[in-house]
Amino acid sequence: MLIQKLQACPEFIAGDDTQLRELLHPDKLGEMHIDGETQAVEPGDAIYIPPDAKQFIHNPKTEPLIFICIVDPAWRQEDETIY
Repeated sequence: MLIQKLQACPEFIAGDDTQLRELLHPDKLGEMHIDGETQAVEPGDAIYIPPDAKQFIHNPKTEPLIFICIVDPAWRQEDETIY
C-alpha cells in the first residue's frame, strides 16, 4: 500500500493545465484496506489504489469521514464490482 503525505507527492499538470497530486485524501483519521492490507490514514495522506484492487476505507469514529477520490479513467457503474 502506498500512502504518503500530500505535500510529499509530486505535482503534475493535467491536460487542462490543472495542477494535480491527490488520489484519495481523507479529512479525518481512518483505516484504508487494500487487497487485505490495512493501514491508518489521516488528513494530508494521498493513497494510491492499484487497478482491480479490492479496497475500502473504514471510519472508526461516529462522525462522517469525508474524502476526495480521483479516478482515471472515470468511474462507470457497469465497471463496479461489490464484494
